[in-house]
Amino acid sequence: MIVSAVCHHGGAGTTAAALRAGKPCITIPFFGDQFFWGHIVEKSGAGPPPVPAKDVTVEKLVEAFKYVHKPTTQIAAKRLQEAILLEDGCSAAVHSFHANLPISQMQSDLESTYAACFRLDEFNLQVSRPVAEVLLSAGVVDESQFRYHSTREWKLTHHNNTSISTSLSINNEDLKLYNFDEISILAHDAANISGFTPEVCQNILLQFMTLKNQLVQTPKFSFPKHHRSQLYTLGRSQSFDDF
Repeated sequence: MIVSAVCHHGGAGTTAAALRAGKPCITIPFFGDQFFWGHIVEKSGAGPPPVPAKDVTVEKLVEAFKYVHKPTTQIAAKRLQEAILLEDGCSAAVHSFHANLPISQMQSDLESTYAACFRLDEFNLQVSRPVAEVLLSAGVVDESQFRYHSTREWKLTHHNNTSISTSLSINNEDLKLYNFDEISILAHDAANISGFTPEVCQNILLQFMTLKNQLVQTPKFSFPKHHRSQLYTLGRSQSFDDF
């Protein structure tokens, strides 16, 4: 069936389908975002002003049908069709979704494979469940020290240009404090529980112990503003085999 225009309620999907087909729209909205899409169609020139369902009359429909048959209206609808056919809507939607994620609130410190779901306020850390299991299995923290972590702040940005510092590192002096045989045993036990490899567990424990020792050595230690980014970088750039 060939039609010259479409009269519909103004839902997002119906509006998109009509314009993708290059057809002018008569919008009769009655709820929610239908009014918005009706005004978008009007603004683009691909249809008359929306006519709310409660206000529809024969006279208004006649005028609307005359409007969508105008050459200028038909041309506007065709231009929108061409634009829609040239874009990759799914790819753009996925890109927008990822660009607006609050990454800093979601990433787990110490190991970033899984999203953070717990906080350790004493150490200003946010960690995933597997990382928490590693720390608990090794006995370096107590279950009572954890609280649930939620991503409360959504900062809408199109590009994440966060600068990552690597000033926090594990040095040779730190390594002298550790019993590697004990850490290796703890890491293997933690691997059985967390699902991480023993090497990853070792790295998590080394990072956490380094941070904990800094706190012990400096009672008034103040966490750098971006220390979570530093830990994230450390976790990605170093492994137990590097030492």
